[in-house]
Amino acid sequence: MILIINAENRRFAIELADMHRQRKILFVDRAGWRLPVHGDVEVDAHNHEHATYLITQMDAGSTQVLGAHCDGFHLNLSQAIRIHPGERGQIPHRDEEMWPCRKGRNEYLVNVMWVASYFTPHKDATLSWPRSQFAVPTRQMDAAHAHCACMPRGPALIYLGSVTHCAGANHSEAPRRELIFSDSLGWQKQYENAFLAYPLRVANQFSKPVGDLLGYRIHRPNLRGYEGQDQQCCSVPSRVRCRRAMRWRRKQQRNYAGTTHRGGVMQGIGRG
Repeated sequence: MILIINAENRRFAIELADMHRQRKILFVDRAGWRLPVHGDVEVDAHNHEHATYLITQMDAGSTQVLGAHCDGFHLNLSQAIRIHPGERGQIPHRDEEMWPCRKGRNEYLVNVMWVASYFTPHKDATLSWPRSQFAVPTRQMDAAHAHCACMPRGPALIYLGSVTHCAGANHSEAPRRELIFSDSLGWQKQYENAFLAYPLRVANQFSKPVGDLLGYRIHRPNLRGYEGQDQQCCSVPSRVRCRRAMRWRRKQQRNYAGTTHRGGVMQGIGRG
């Protein structure tokens, strides 16, 4: 989940304080930047009462939708989009089409689109077709039955990867801006290659939940490991790292063996 905190929304005091502590650890303690520090927090001239903050948290919605089909979801992509005046509308599509696998058995993707400018019917507001995930996919959708995501700057639109949607045509004189964060099943290939966007030298500075969200974790039985290790094991001395990795793998293998023996196939991998 992404929290947008501005001058009109300051009730997340605990989250803000934790963000400033994390900034001191990352930028001052580890990176060595010369920034003003007050106690255990980093606060500079840009942190005033009118500043706007974006704070990430573990997404309960993604856990509820995707959690039953994987050991843990990961970040599929994060992107900023700007659609200029005169741009034509998108072709109706479903984001889950990216993966060439059987659809309809479970959800593969959850999208969160944050509005960074006013969405109106004349300014490229996103169109979506409610309950289209239960119908046969088609590009020929009736715009009269679509939901138009008209909203001011600030709110978010949450939709499944199985829902047919598209960006509308921008008939206004100003660009439309948005931020999109999406989560997908932990055993799927991500849209955006997180290991290039956040290489290990960068990811090692993140907390474990953030590293897991980027995909720096092993997904049972043997996905995304490096010499039987994940990101957290790679950040400690090699001898200790190997012992921890072996203990972790043995535990995971026992759990996996018990799951397959009871249910035939591990939940989340699916049945053919």
